[in-house]
Amino acid sequence: MKAMKAAAAMKAAMKAMKGKARGAPAKVKNTRVQKKPAGNVRRRTQVRSMKFLIRTEGRWSLAPSEGSSGVQPRGRSGTYSLDTVSGQMLSDKTKVGSLSIRAIGDKDELELPAGPLGSFDFEICIGEVMKQIQSPSNAGAYFVLPSQMNAAEYPHYAPEAIVRDVNDYRWDRTAGPRGQLSGHPAVAQFLLDNASTSARKGGINTVREMLRSLRTESTYVRPQSDVSKEVKRVLNDFKLQNGYLAVPKLISMLSAKTGMEVRNTVRQVLEKHLAKLRTVAVLDVPTRGLGHDLLQWSSSKHRVNLIYASAVPVNAYNNETKSSQHLLLQRVVSSLLLRGAYYGAMKLALQKATKEWKTRKSSRPMRKAVIYLLPLGGGVFNNPFRDIVTAMVEAVHLVSVLCKKAGSDGPSLKDLLTIRILAWEGRPEEADEIRELLKELGQKCHDAGGAAEQEENGDALRDDAEAEAEADATASMEV
Repeated sequence: MKAMKAAAAMKAAMKAMKGKARGAPAKVKNTRVQKKPAGNVRRRTQVRSMKFLIRTEGRWSLAPSEGSSGVQPRGRSGTYSLDTVSGQMLSDKTKVGSLSIRAIGDKDELELPAGPLGSFDFEICIGEVMKQIQSPSNAGAYFVLPSQMNAAEYPHYAPEAIVRDVNDYRWDRTAGPRGQLSGHPAVAQFLLDNASTSARKGGINTVREMLRSLRTESTYVRPQSDVSKEVKRVLNDFKLQNGYLAVPKLISMLSAKTGMEVRNTVRQVLEKHLAKLRTVAVLDVPTRGLGHDLLQWSSSKHRVNLIYASAVPVNAYNNETKSSQHLLLQRVVSSLLLRGAYYGAMKLALQKATKEWKTRKSSRPMRKAVIYLLPLGGGVFNNPFRDIVTAMVEAVHLVSVLCKKAGSDGPSLKDLLTIRILAWEGRPEEADEIRELLKELGQKCHDAGGAAEQEENGDALRDDAEAEAEADATASMEV
C-alpha cells in the first residue's frame, strides 16, 4: 500500500509540473539589442601606445634664471592635458603639441643590403640647439634631441638623479635639456611626469617591447656551447635603469673568437627585433620657452617638431667596464639602436612630407621638410663619432628605400627631406670630423645655406603650419 501511495503521489507531482511548464513561456536566446549610437558617431578608443602613460593631466611652472644684474623675469605656470585618442596636448586650452609614440617600422624595412650603401646629400650646420629651434627660419623643422630611452634627460642613472621638475633642466647645459627648454614648458613637464623610472611602474620606455622580445628569444636558445650559453644570458639580461640601457657583461674567460661569435649572434637577434624600438615625438610645439641665455622668455612665434632619441653609454655610467669584449658588445648594441633611432625620426618626417607632396597644388612648388640630426651618444656617452655618423648614413639609406618602394613616379628622398647635421658651435672641430667621416663613407656634404636661404625656406614652412595642425594631430598617433 505504501508503495502504491508513493507512486500515486509521484504521478500527481509530475502532472502538476507538466502543467506549470505548459503555461510557462518558452526558453529563448538572449535577444537584447545593443543600442546604436545616434548619428554617425565613432567610438573613441585609446591608442594602444598610450596605455603605459602615468599622467594625462598635470601642472607646470618655469622661471628664467637670475642674471648677473640680480633681476629675474617673472616665471610662468599653467596646466597640461592630453587626449589619448588624438594625441593632442593642451596647456590652459591652447594646443601645445601632438604626442606620437610608435614602433619605428617593420622588420623588412630595417635590413641593410650586403653591398655598399648609396650616396646621399648631407648639410652641416654649426650652431646651438636652442638658437636653431627658436630661429624663425626653422619653422616646421624636425629636431632629433638627445634624451634617455624614456624621453626625459637625467644627469645619471641613479634614482637620486631623476629629474622631476622642468626648472631643473636649467642646470643641465647639454643639448637635450636645452632643446626641451626652448619649447613650451608644458611638453617637457609632461614627459618628465610620464618617463619610466625605477620609482614607478609604466611610463614611456622606448625599448620595452624590444627587450621583451629579446627575453622571449632567449627561451629558444639551447645552451649547448659556450657561445649559446652566453647569448642566452645576454639576451635575457638587458636592463633599462632610469632611461640608461645597461648592456650585460660577458664572462671574463671568453676567448676573442668566442666573444666575436657572441657579438655577431646578439647583433643578428637585435636586428631582428629592432623594428620594435619606439619613436617618441611631440609635433607642432610652440617655441615659447626660455631664450638661449635662459635669462628671459623667447619671443618666437613659430612651431617645430621635437623627437626624443638616445644612444647607449659606452664604457660610461652603468656600462663602465675593463673588458674589451664587453666594450665591443656595447658598441654593437649602441650602433644598432642609433640606426633605429635616426631611422624612426626620419621616417616620421618623411611620411608627413610625403603627405604634403600628395595633397599640394600642382602649381605650387614643393617645400622640403628639414630635419636636424644631433650627434646622439657623443660627449659623456663615449660613442665614437664614426659609429654615430655611420648610423646616420645607414638610417638615411633605409629611408631612401622607402621612397623607392613607393614607386618610380613618386618623389625621391632628396625631393622631400633636407637632412642637416647640427654640430655644436662650442666645438667647431666637431663639424670637420663629421665632414671627414661622411666623405670616408662615400657621402656628399656641404655647409647649410645662408641666413637668407634659410629664412626663405622658413617662410614657406610657416604658410600652412596652422592649417595642417589639426589634421596631423590624429595621424601622429598611428602605432
